[in-house]
Amino acid sequence: MPDRSTRRRTFLKVAGAAGAASVLAGCTGGNGNGGNGNGNGNGGNGNGNGGNGNGNGNGGGGQEAVENVEDLPELEMTWHHLGTPDPTLHNHRQALTFKNYMEQKSGGRFTVNIAPAGELAGDVESIEQAQAGAIEIVAGIAEGHVAPFLPDINTMAIPYAYPSVDVANYVWDNTEFGIEFRNHMEEQMDVVPVGWYDNGGFRHYSANEPLEGPDSLEGLTIRNMDIEAHMEITRQLGATPEPIDWTELYQALDTGVVDGQENAIPTIILANLQEVQDYIMKDGHVFSINFALASGQWYNDLHPAYQTMVNEAAQLGSMHSRMVNRIQRVQLENTFRNEYDIQIYEPSASEMETFRERTQEPVTQIIEEEVDDTSWIGMQEESITEAVEQVGYNPELQ
Repeated sequence: MPDRSTRRRTFLKVAGAAGAASVLAGCTGGNGNGGNGNGNGNGGNGNGNGGNGNGNGNGGGGQEAVENVEDLPELEMTWHHLGTPDPTLHNHRQALTFKNYMEQKSGGRFTVNIAPAGELAGDVESIEQAQAGAIEIVAGIAEGHVAPFLPDINTMAIPYAYPSVDVANYVWDNTEFGIEFRNHMEEQMDVVPVGWYDNGGFRHYSANEPLEGPDSLEGLTIRNMDIEAHMEITRQLGATPEPIDWTELYQALDTGVVDGQENAIPTIILANLQEVQDYIMKDGHVFSINFALASGQWYNDLHPAYQTMVNEAAQLGSMHSRMVNRIQRVQLENTFRNEYDIQIYEPSASEMETFRERTQEPVTQIIEEEVDDTSWIGMQEESITEAVEQVGYNPELQ
């Protein structure tokens, strides 16, 4: 295996992925993206079918009629995200799509400045900045970043609850759980979820020691997001969890502060973690999501026409990011194997059953203690069942 210092920084170029979707259905108060998008007025909910739709209930009473965009005020804002400034990677792809849409649709009256790579704030601090109105939109916000502000997000961390990315996307786009939880975030956090997409898919463990099955994590120190349920999964598998800010993770792995971490494969490349990890085990213990959160203070003061544009732009960016992630989940495995000599292990069916047996019950107990409202757990389970039926998920075809 080559020395990590010789590994060159390589980004997967996903030609055409971001341009595959160019039209978003804009509806009064609610916006739908994807196969069939439906918008309900008066600040209602938009539903997109086919696993690619984002419904948003953040209307300010709908888009007011304007004679032309010159009637709108000139505005400037910052879109801050935590990822590498590369347009083939999901965080920056969403940001660029948002910028292009807003500036073109507004005739240049709405200017978007992109601040990538956490240059203005770390993960948790960026949410605080949005709440204070200091940054207009913060993106690349995963469930672990939300947890310190809203413990109910721990509901997502029941291990192996979501069977596929398509099922998970449908849950968050279209079901009672997804719609109500986004409203819950807005009410409790004073931020508006204007976009959301899979954070690369399912979280897998990686390390600099061989990972081959449930026992291979024993004795390792693993970086987890600061979400108690995630850390409990790691504990139940015999490792020690260590919460470290995303912006500090590369150095922590490179210097041996931690032995490994857990993230989806398309997320690993956002910080070039493939340069400092030798093994990946595709156990897929938790589905991870990314939010783009608008400052509630800023969003609610926008002209209603701008609110609708922001919803459309952020959701179109989410669609593009989903497509990038879908491609990268396949192509990055080849990149990691061939260019970085990373060993990728896929657990057997019996090993996956062992993972579930060791983690589901104790982690669910932790979640019940962590959340403020346990009804979210049952609502999520019901919505997953609904999504499995609607998406037509068949485990034998996976």
